[in-house]
Amino acid sequence: MTHEEFDLIVKSFGKERIAAALPQKEVCQVLGLVCLRDLTDDLGVSYDKFRRYMEAGKIPFPEVRLLRRTYYTTQEADAIKTKLKQAKSKKSCQ
Repeated sequence: MTHEEFDLIVKSFGKERIAAALPQKEVCQVLGLVCLRDLTDDLGVSYDKFRRYMEAGKIPFPEVRLLRRTYYTTQEADAIKTKLKQAKSKKSCQ
């Protein structure tokens, strides 16, 4: 497939529709995205507690949206992991 043919497909169907037809897990891997559920599992924090952190402004809301789900970039996820681990170690030292 040439670039021109691919561009025609994208113009005809739209990026969102093409992305919706692909397996979302694979799209996330290619784009380097992390869903909230995977991040909370990695951190050992409940999903509800993580949402409360976001609502309290302790953690930024994810900005990347694919279909109906939101994602963090791997860089954002790593920064959040570091921040929460530092906060946890400060609490254990007190």
